[in-house]
Amino acid sequence: MQFLSWLTKNPRLTTICICLVLLVLTPIFYWTIIESQEAHELEPSMIHFFHFTELLSNETFMDVWNKTKDLDVTAEFSRNTDYSVLVYAHYYACGGFSGAEWFVVASTLEPDSEGNIHELVLRLDYENSTLIKPYLQTHSFNLTSVENGTRIIEDFMAQDPYQYWSNPREENFHVNYPFLILFIFPIDYGITVVLNLNTGKVMIAATSVWMGYGYLVYPEKIYDVGS
Repeated sequence: MQFLSWLTKNPRLTTICICLVLLVLTPIFYWTIIESQEAHELEPSMIHFFHFTELLSNETFMDVWNKTKDLDVTAEFSRNTDYSVLVYAHYYACGGFSGAEWFVVASTLEPDSEGNIHELVLRLDYENSTLIKPYLQTHSFNLTSVENGTRIIEDFMAQDPYQYWSNPREENFHVNYPFLILFIFPIDYGITVVLNLNTGKVMIAATSVWMGYGYLVYPEKIYDVGS
């Protein structure tokens, strides 16, 4: 009380004391805000660009990701925990026709408190990278070897072999952890399948046709997507 009384009798000293307090607290306040934002909107630990053609540069892939990360659904997903991203262009038609979409696939790298891995799949317009449709899924953490992941993809395709017309070979499989990618170039029929090695589950699958139109197989079936 005596200190407060003394301050009221010395307005100049009171002003100096207030300025000193603000000088100390203001940086702390701003650092708290910055750290809070970083904690809620994390950047991915890894960003993978899957190339199968030299026509697309890394700058193009990064531009797609930069547009994608500002979407509300991506910002919400990034609040989970550390995650990895895969960006690639899927061509539903590769010869004589045109039809393609950008796929952005994301997965958390560690299970949450309930033992789950969170996944995000985005389909984007090929020309301007605007969102077509998002898919959010959650699966139990189930670390899967590349060998087992390969078998899971092969079993997935074997459920409907006459629709895919493709026989996977060892060189068709690519690993960008936690993603196992099967890519078969369409001569005449091809397919792309992405499996999450942290869950053992297929995340997205789509077919390609050289002189025609492929379709989205999973997470939903949409025929003649590129037409």
